[in-house]
Amino acid sequence: VEDFQAMAEMVKSGFPIPPEAVIMASPLSNKDKILKMMKEQPQVSPQHQKQMEQMQEGMQKAGEEVQKLTQENQALKQDQQTEMAKLQVKQQADMQELAHKKEVAAFELQLQREKAAAEIQLAREKAEADIALKRAIAEADIELEQMRLGMDAQKTAVTLEQEDKRMAFDREQVQKADADKAKAETGKQNEKAATDLNPKILATLEKVVESSKAKSKVITIKMPDGREATATVN
Repeated sequence: VEDFQAMAEMVKSGFPIPPEAVIMASPLSNKDKILKMMKEQPQVSPQHQKQMEQMQEGMQKAGEEVQKLTQENQALKQDQQTEMAKLQVKQQADMQELAHKKEVAAFELQLQREKAAAEIQLAREKAEADIALKRAIAEADIELEQMRLGMDAQKTAVTLEQEDKRMAFDREQVQKADADKAKAETGKQNEKAATDLNPKILATLEKVVESSKAKSKVITIKMPDGREATATVN
């Protein structure tokens, strides 16, 4: 095709090229038959010459059409290359965007995992803190209950001790009152007995005095209450 285009340009510019060479370079499907006919009829009639000229013009037009098609084909190829380049650029951009999206998704997934792990750790620590707080409260309640029981026991012991002392004091007071009462009763009885015996004692003393007028002596008389009385007589 390139050779035929070059020949067409040369024929168009007036360069003397044999018709056989032009036909051989043409893309005609029956160029062999045409060349054979040209060899068999070496002398071309004016009619054939006119046909040849028309054929050359057709070949020239075909060359121009081929050149135009070639240019369009090259332009199309260039457009295709441009489109391919754009497609490659777009594909690279899409791949980069996809890679970026994958990185973002992986980062978000990692963040979600870390967040879930942090929430689990926080819940575990909170549960442990609640358990420790409840245990401390229970221990404090037990200690307070033990202190209360100890204070109640101590208070009960003090109350019992005070009650024992009070009862002992009351017994002492009762015993003292009974002793004082008994002592008073005994004193009254002794005074009464002494009062009742005074005449008898005086009579006895008079008898003793009469019987011992000649000499003095000390006599002792035992009282009914157990006391002793002494007297000196002449």
